[in-house]
Amino acid sequence: MDIDSFVVSAVQKAYDYNADLFTDAWEKDNSIIRAMANEMPFAPDDSILQAVIDKLNKSNLYPEDPNSAKVLREKIAQYSGVEEDNITAGNGSLDILDIVFRLFLEPGRNLLTSKPDYSAYFGRPVLFGGGVTTATSADNLSIQVDSLLEKINPTIKLIILSRPHNPSGTMLSETDIIRLLETDLPVLVDEAYIEFSNINSSVVGLLSKYNNLLISRTFSKAFGLAGFRMGYLISNPKIIEYAKRAKPVMNVNLLAQTAVIAALDNIGSIQANIEKIKLIRHWLFDELCKIPGLKPIPSETNFIMINCSNSGLTSKFIVDALYKKNIFIRDFSNKPGIPLNSYFRITVGKKEQMQQILQALKDIIGN
Repeated sequence: MDIDSFVVSAVQKAYDYNADLFTDAWEKDNSIIRAMANEMPFAPDDSILQAVIDKLNKSNLYPEDPNSAKVLREKIAQYSGVEEDNITAGNGSLDILDIVFRLFLEPGRNLLTSKPDYSAYFGRPVLFGGGVTTATSADNLSIQVDSLLEKINPTIKLIILSRPHNPSGTMLSETDIIRLLETDLPVLVDEAYIEFSNINSSVVGLLSKYNNLLISRTFSKAFGLAGFRMGYLISNPKIIEYAKRAKPVMNVNLLAQTAVIAALDNIGSIQANIEKIKLIRHWLFDELCKIPGLKPIPSETNFIMINCSNSGLTSKFIVDALYKKNIFIRDFSNKPGIPLNSYFRITVGKKEQMQQILQALKDIIGN
């Protein structure tokens, strides 16, 4: 059989996400500093772990579908400041993105985003037949709304952006979000890192005025539940009803639902960890500014993006040198919309780990 002739063209055009670094990190496990994936450095609270353990003996049973899981929906809605019919959940925020793309994209119907932004906005739409139109970013990599508005044409059926922005860590104003909503196109605001922001809050308050607003969130970042894989979508009830049709049945597993409920019941511990990361982020930014040749971008997330173009070294060289020291960070030397060989990113972690990274950077750049 000629396999290629049977596989649909959308899949043939898609790219395979390279997750080898995660396998490498798991194989080395406790011997490395893991600062490449914007994960929380703190294990879940004991109450969360115990709730999951207590549920393990039910693993032979199917979970509730998140659309009808009453306790789960109540707790997410309460945390988010919305009603239950404004919520649906998925297997991580990537599942949520696929659901949204399934709603709005098909051949001839395209997505508009900024370049750079989260990589899934560029790779996933093709699987649903949609194309991707991009707008240029500012010099600090942040989103320029004027550029987005200039790119709108009749083929655009969805605008998507991250807020806070991934990878720059900057924060688009609510006023700029309103400018996009006023186009009357569906606008998906990805709030994966919203809990880490100091200067701004969620745009969830705009839901009552704009029925074209969608918000995606995750429990992988601030809640420290990346291994469980659960995200959720907030929007008006009609879009949520369509999303229910577009998503797989029972797309969130039993243990993920259990962990999320326990985390929302223990929100004080979650918020305490978030505040720790904010304090370390502020300190880390100041320390990075002291290293000659490095220019970090002020961040509203749990990571810091760093321009190394004045260091005399490429970002790939720095990342590879840190890797040899068992320090895993993220290289952006060859990413769309980012100046070549100029940027790397550090996930904010425990202070003692950040001190080791700082010392390693000083050694690498100093030599």
